[in-house]
Amino acid sequence: MNNKSLLFTIISVLLLFLTSCNKPDGKVNSGQSTNGAEDTSIVNLIATPERFAGKFVRVTGVMALEFEGDAIYLSASDAERHITKNGIWVDVNYPKLGIPETKPSDPEQLKKVMVKVKSLESMNGKYVVIEGVFDMNSHGHLGLYSGSLNVERMPRLREVEKRPNSGPK
Repeated sequence: MNNKSLLFTIISVLLLFLTSCNKPDGKVNSGQSTNGAEDTSIVNLIATPERFAGKFVRVTGVMALEFEGDAIYLSASDAERHITKNGIWVDVNYPKLGIPETKPSDPEQLKKVMVKVKSLESMNGKYVVIEGVFDMNSHGHLGLYSGSLNVERMPRLREVEKRPNSGPK
């Protein structure tokens, strides 16, 4: 299969998926959480960014935390290969998460900060659920990503568990 037919196939499948997610009123079929975050997918953010611009959203994807590359990706393969167009830049406001920009001198404060940092670092490379305000005009480092998620709190940052094998034994 040549590159053009592969691209056409991918776009066709994506369009089929997006049209099957639409409700009769034309809105994307995404849920609303109890804390106001709109539950959607990275695919929806990439394909229809104007629908989510400025909205508080919840997405699931693979977290990548690295120098100039904090992002949430559609898949582990995309994260490993840095396919940034399949990712959303994650702009974390660390001070609002209780992680100061400078190292605390108080040992007890430092211990609390390190627990938060280790918790965040433990999510690197894992499927997570994260919430933030979507910005369709901000594309992260060097403009490489398909938008950004401005995160000032992470109440929903958690690893997504694998489903138990439900197939035949």
